Amino acid sequence: MAGRKKEFGDFQTSIKLSRQVCHLLAQQGIAPAVIVEPTCGKGSFVLAALEYFPQAKRVFGSEINADYIQPLRQELNHRNLSDRVEIRHGDFFEVDWKTILAEFPDPLLVIGNPPWVTNSTLGLLNSQNLPEKTNFQNHSGLDALTGKSNFDISEWMLIRLIQLLRGREGILAMLVKTSVARKVLKYLWEKQTEIDQARLYLLDGKQEFGVSVDMCLFVCNTGGQDQDQTCKVYDGLSEETFLTTFGFSDGHLIANLNNYHQ
Repeated sequence: MAGRKKEFGDFQTSIKLSRQVCHLLAQQGIAPAVIVEPTCGKGSFVLAALEYFPQAKRVFGSEINADYIQPLRQELNHRNLSDRVEIRHGDFFEVDWKTILAEFPDPLLVIGNPPWVTNSTLGLLNSQNLPEKTNFQNHSGLDALTGKSNFDISEWMLIRLIQLLRGREGILAMLVKTSVARKVLKYLWEKQTEIDQARLYLLDGKQEFGVSVDMCLFVCNTGGQDQDQTCKVYDGLSEETFLTTFGFSDGHLIANLNNYHQ
């Protein structure tokens, strides 16, 4: 099981943290018609979302680990929630997300905790749980063949999901390494991808998952009118603890836009 956990970057979200995330989103007035959890694991975000977004007509979850699916379905049946939820067994990289998301009405909330593992680690494990081998970061020459081509699997997943939400009223809310969130935003801003109201809520990785890594809740909206290349940062899951604003300016990622402009 330890090898399987390492292969899938499997750090399950507690129901407490899932509820805190959904509570924050609900406080912000987010009211999705459909909720999607693309790597739902044991289902804590599925269960929390059903609790905090009762207006959602449908919840769709996908999970690669078959051992998690039947217990989650049983829990949904026990709570009389199975009529609103569809849980599928599938590999994120083989699921036709474009077709699936196209079937759902807006507003759409994509929420979850994608794998905390890099493509090089999966390669060493001979894992098949990998995206198609494309140079999506546009590295050139030796950079594409050496260390710079290593990336977190969640980085690829988030970029793919946000690209599929372009032109739609959508919200992406994911627990990721803080470094992943920053790299994703830099990539999207460089590509002029349409996103707005990006924000990071910094969390304690040791407390939440027992790992010494900087992590956050990464949230961004799509399909809005306030598109810019900035991101607000908060300490914890509260908008009362604002820390700073970073963004993209003059072709560079700027850690503190206020100091930069001054």
